[in-house]
Order: sequence, then C-alpha cells, then structure tokens
Amino acid sequence: MYTHYYVFILITSTILTAVFIDTHVPYFPIEISRTASGGWAYYILSFGTLPLFLTSYIDKNKIDETRILMIFSIFIIAYYDDKKHLYEHQLGVLLLMLSFLYNAIKSEHKNANSMIVLICILLYILRMVIKASFVLILVFKNEIFNFYTWYNFLTTQQFIQVYEVCKDIMYNGDKSSYLKDNIDTVYLLNAFRLCGMIQWIIFWFLSVTVK
Repeated sequence: MYTHYYVFILITSTILTAVFIDTHVPYFPIEISRTASGGWAYYILSFGTLPLFLTSYIDKNKIDETRILMIFSIFIIAYYDDKKHLYEHQLGVLLLMLSFLYNAIKSEHKNANSMIVLICILLYILRMVIKASFVLILVFKNEIFNFYTWYNFLTTQQFIQVYEVCKDIMYNGDKSSYLKDNIDTVYLLNAFRLCGMIQWIIFWFLSVTVK
C-alpha cells in the first residue's frame, strides 16, 4: 500500500519538476525515464527509487528477492538514461520486465497476472514499432512502399540513420534538425506523445500485478 502511494508521488514529482522547474522536456507527454534525463528531475527519480526498499519492507514486514530485483531494475533505468547509457538503460528495462513476469508466475493469480505482464511487453514493443514507422515515413516519404527502399534499409547504413533520427527527435522534440520546415512534424510528435502515454499505461498495469 505505502509503496503504491510512494511510486505515484515519485513519478508525479519527477514530471512536475521536469516540466515546470527544469523546463527541458522536448515534448509532453513523454516517457518517464526521458522526463528525468537531466536537471533536478534526474536526481529525484534516480535516488528517489532507493526508499522503495523501505516502503516495500513496511508493506510486508519483509522484502523478497522479486521486490529487490524490481527496485534495482528501476534504479538502473533511472540512473542510466538512454541518451548516454543506452545499453545499461535497456538492460534495466529487460530486468524489470523479467522481474514482473517472475512475480506474476509465482503470485496467487498467476494466469491473470502473467497475461497482464505479457500484454505490457507487447505494448512496449508496439511503442517502438509506432516510433520507427513514423520516422521511416519521415525519412523515406513517397518511397516507403518501394521494395528496394526496404532492401537498402535492411542491408545498408540507413538502419543506423533512421535510429539516429528517432533519437534526435526524442531528445529535441520540435527543435530537432530533422523536423525543421517539415509539414509532418505535428503528426510525428503526436505519435511520440502517444508512445509516452502508452508507457505510463504499461507501468500502471504492471503495478496492478504487485500486491
């Protein structure tokens, strides 16, 4: 109970600090970890995860290995932002998903909880597909349905180019050099905002599986 309240306060304070104090958020809504990629919000989210050990202990008078892994994963995600430490950040995401899946499997309602976690994993993948799709349209434009466009994309450095475009937009929003004077800017940023909201939904559903 205390843990759920504390997580809500932690996420809310991180978002408010990033938007109104740090004022560095490239667009909003945005993923929680990217909200805290700099300024005071970074310290709030990173070190604000540590009291979760205390709230988890208070809730159950003990703290099991699953909770420890969850909190450790959240700390990795918050401390290693995906702008400077992409692999460490993604490792934290992987550990977090696995810890929630393990917790669901050993829970009293394992079938329902496992299904929720699997749906959340699919939603996480869907976020990446949505972002990549809109960036591909931005990069390739009218050539998007051309077979050779996709062949070149998969066999040349264009894959890296698309990834770099995606990163630049995520970190700079409408100030990205790729979006200047581009009529598709509004649609693309709205797609990225949608992905940010999907992440919030994912974390809310994951939290439901933890008692």
